[in-house]
Amino acid sequence: MLQQIFSTLVRPGLRPALALVLGLSSLGLHGIAEAAPRAAKAAAPASAAASAVDMALRPSKTFAELGAGADPLRLSTAHDVFMLKLPLAPRERLSAAVLHLDAVNSTALIRSRSALTIRVNGRVLDQITLDPEKTRNVRDLPIPTDWLKVGYNEVTFEAVQHYTYDCEDPSSPELWTDINTQQSRVSLQFDGLKPNLGPRLSQLDLAYDARAWIAHPVAFVAGTEHLSEAQLAAAAVVAQGIGLRMAPGLPRFQVYGANAALAQAGTGDPNLPGLAPDVVRGRDVVLIGRRAELSRYMGGDLYKQTGAGPFVGIFPMMQGDTVALVVTGETDEDVMAAARAVAERNYRFGEAASENVKTRFAFTVPPEAQPGHAVTFDHFDYRTSSTRGSKLQQIYLNFKAPSDYAARKGDLATLRLHFSYGAGMRRDSSLVLRLNGNFAVALPLNEEGGAEFLKYELKLPAQYIRPGYNDLSFEPVMIGHKDRCDAQRDEGLLATVYQDSTIELPRPTTAPVAPDLARFGSGLWPYDHGGLRLYVAQADMGTARATLALASAMAQRNKGLMDVQLKYAPFETGHMMVVGNPRNLADFVVKALPLPQYDWAEQGRQSAFLQGTEGKRVITAFLSSHPENLQDALLALQSKGLWRGMEGQASFIDASEPSITNEPATHTESFGLVNEYALLFEDWKVMAFWVLALAALFAIAFIGAVRRLARRRADVRSRVPPGDDELPPFDGGNNER
Repeated sequence: MLQQIFSTLVRPGLRPALALVLGLSSLGLHGIAEAAPRAAKAAAPASAAASAVDMALRPSKTFAELGAGADPLRLSTAHDVFMLKLPLAPRERLSAAVLHLDAVNSTALIRSRSALTIRVNGRVLDQITLDPEKTRNVRDLPIPTDWLKVGYNEVTFEAVQHYTYDCEDPSSPELWTDINTQQSRVSLQFDGLKPNLGPRLSQLDLAYDARAWIAHPVAFVAGTEHLSEAQLAAAAVVAQGIGLRMAPGLPRFQVYGANAALAQAGTGDPNLPGLAPDVVRGRDVVLIGRRAELSRYMGGDLYKQTGAGPFVGIFPMMQGDTVALVVTGETDEDVMAAARAVAERNYRFGEAASENVKTRFAFTVPPEAQPGHAVTFDHFDYRTSSTRGSKLQQIYLNFKAPSDYAARKGDLATLRLHFSYGAGMRRDSSLVLRLNGNFAVALPLNEEGGAEFLKYELKLPAQYIRPGYNDLSFEPVMIGHKDRCDAQRDEGLLATVYQDSTIELPRPTTAPVAPDLARFGSGLWPYDHGGLRLYVAQADMGTARATLALASAMAQRNKGLMDVQLKYAPFETGHMMVVGNPRNLADFVVKALPLPQYDWAEQGRQSAFLQGTEGKRVITAFLSSHPENLQDALLALQSKGLWRGMEGQASFIDASEPSITNEPATHTESFGLVNEYALLFEDWKVMAFWVLALAALFAIAFIGAVRRLARRRADVRSRVPPGDDELPPFDGGNNER
């Protein structure tokens, strides 16, 4: 029915592009058609399809979604610049672009001397006068499409602001312009996708591209109607690789069994003639499973190619608008090896469309700061960075602490900083260090001739270090010398932090406890190093989609791939995660989780993360009475940045809001060993104190023992009869006693 409407409404030139959108399951076109009266059944899908096509080919993103942050963006001082990165994917055909700006400026500005200049890749798009009487500026600025390039385009906002014609303070608080990042946006219009009739495995990053604007689901297709544990585990590994490529956006996954994916009338494609066109239309497809399971989809030549162990191939579908990725092998072990090659971005495929994977490898572990060991900044992909000028410009180090790490108040991390700064600064200039937004320490920049330090040792409060990823910011506050009316010159205000600087964490002094969803939300404890042990409560397609989305989200949070073990039954030992309907869980899992106190019959679209303990293992469950809603909850968590809002034993997510509600833990168990007595002897000063204390105790004990011995001998002497202890004088041996 939809195909007929599509063919009738859409002119031939746009059919491939619009076909991309009609396949989106999230549009709910079938539901709209069924809800309409019979007389309107023909018209309702047509209008819904046209509206959906228009929305999908005209995507829009706010400045906040493009990385400017949720808070208003403030341009301050006499001269300030902010750069926004505008992505553009090579697969998409751009036809129009508009920048919608919503800004407010100070009423203290002088109109003739204050302006906001917007540039796109260095070209001036517009110059807006900052008027103190008309402070609100709402503009729609068309961007010429030939100014935009594939990759990341630089959109800069440069504010020149003055409040007087005479002498002024260039850092006066009266000099400001705020850009509303929630209302300001960039809207693009596309003519669809550029056909690629010869995709190569080396182009996997283009198939799953974080720069893409058009919503493009990824469909996993199995050769059997019901997915086996091995099929779903391999699919979860591939989903992790797709998620890392498309981060920070979480892809939408779909899952098809053989009944829906096998073609009644084939696609006509020589490689995959058995794949149903409705499955391929508007989706990139991943066929995953053993060679024998996928044989009904394959043409004869492709089937012959797949006969030698793990195999990966990529093929164009729908005249090159979409691609089909085949991940297969003779055995389940071969399929997993092929899946690992697809997921690992460091695995180098050749320029061919297919390849037999011959290398077996382990996933790369994301680098961590190790307690008790100095680790250089470049270990965390930090590169030497500089900042210039009087405007505050932060330099960031993003480092990962172990997910079971925690320190108490008074514990100190050691920073050995290699940095330099320029000459001519006032003595009250400084370098401020903040740890996850908390003030840590300020370093004076008080050498008039500038200076460079190779190993400047600083102590940071380790209590601000959280498990998982942390931000250490360097904020140079550089002030130049000037008289009252001298022009402000900031060319010499320079500061550089070098990549050979090191950070050393103190040994952990607090053991992790469970349930604690705050630690899970920020550091993924205890699942990042042990891999993903997934207990999937039921084998339906909604739960399978949620499983793939969860694996993808976990990889994004961990910034690295994790090995997947997956079963439709609970694991007997070890930490595990659970996905599915709470009514289908094993009895001991129900007892371990705080399930009974929540009415799951009335949850509706709500989903929940729950955490509990069973013996000395942690069980974290991702549950909903309607598992088909679980993926929407994860999409909401990711898009709104709600992960770090989780805490306690239960976090409920409403995908329609989206919002999160937490329940505190009623009982916790401690995990890991933190030897309090061993910690007492780590600091040499503390050790010296204890040595002296033990020596003093030994001396006191020794003196007490000597006194007790002397007292005992005195008591013995007092009990001897008088004269009995005396000897007669010596007379040469003639005397007798």
